[in-house]
Amino acid sequence: MFDNRNGYVSEKNNDYDPTVEKEVSTTVNKGYINQLFENTGMDISEVSQTELEGIDLFRLFGNYHFVINHCGDMSDNTDAVLKQAIELTHFDQKLKDVVLPEVLRVEEWFRARLRDAYVQEYGNALLQREQFPSLQKGELAGIAKNCAEEMRKQHSPIDAILLEDEGEEQAVKRFEVLVQHASFGTKRRLYTGADDGMRHCVSLELGITPEILDSWLAVFVELRNTIAHSGTLWNKSFEGTTLVIPNTNECRERHILSQVDKGSLFACLTVLTYVIKRLDPDTSLQQDLRALFMDRSNSELEMMGFKMEQESFQIWTADTPSLAGEINAQRTSRTVEYSFVSFSECIESN
Repeated sequence: MFDNRNGYVSEKNNDYDPTVEKEVSTTVNKGYINQLFENTGMDISEVSQTELEGIDLFRLFGNYHFVINHCGDMSDNTDAVLKQAIELTHFDQKLKDVVLPEVLRVEEWFRARLRDAYVQEYGNALLQREQFPSLQKGELAGIAKNCAEEMRKQHSPIDAILLEDEGEEQAVKRFEVLVQHASFGTKRRLYTGADDGMRHCVSLELGITPEILDSWLAVFVELRNTIAHSGTLWNKSFEGTTLVIPNTNECRERHILSQVDKGSLFACLTVLTYVIKRLDPDTSLQQDLRALFMDRSNSELEMMGFKMEQESFQIWTADTPSLAGEINAQRTSRTVEYSFVSFSECIESN
């Protein structure tokens, strides 16, 4: 039986038995997932724990379902399907390990630039509703209230000093305090609600317009949340966001990425790589991504938004073809050097 204070105990002598607790909890943890797998012909309970070490079973089932539906040549071989699903799950984690630090780097850069833009525009002035004309009525007050709650939770030394010296109501009117405690999504909302001077001050460092940066930030926020909340990244569709891409006469193709799904991981990683290269020209991000994608199948790459037919990408010149083209070139032992999708010249001339 189960005791709320002591866990599972023996009915005979009421002694705590950790072995029983472990066995029961393992059965409970596997139960629902086991049913999902059994519906597709696989009994996951028969798989060795060594194979499943470090595997999130919910994400594994998603990948298992993908392999069944997109790899017809192995759909009747449950062992092969599971093996491929496990490999995809490991790939997804490696991809997250590469991408998350870069997204956090963008978030930190954005926080600092947003703070600096405010100081440049308003000095040490306290927050005023007029500074954020595009925020809805009461929205800034709600953000300040959430900031105050975070200050009480974290209670860092600087927060303690601010709360003691100025009081909660006054402290959260300092923009540098507000932006320090705001989530990535809230910082983006402050940016979209700010006046034109602040917005341009931030976006100019990347050589893009505020409207373009805002669309990219929306994708980066969703990207971060997907990783932070244990979602599957490798075949994620960013359907709720629309990337804005510069459209200039100087570009060979006026509609950049027009044949790419702007809600795909491919498009998201393309703009992330561009931003990181502007912040750190020596970054190894594109090389790290290239190494991860090199062994993926065509169907997996297409699921991520890559197009295998290079001629379908009119935006790339002979010097800057798609990553898909690079992968195919290296697969066939060609020695041509390609770069990861780059449209920086088009962006900078916008």
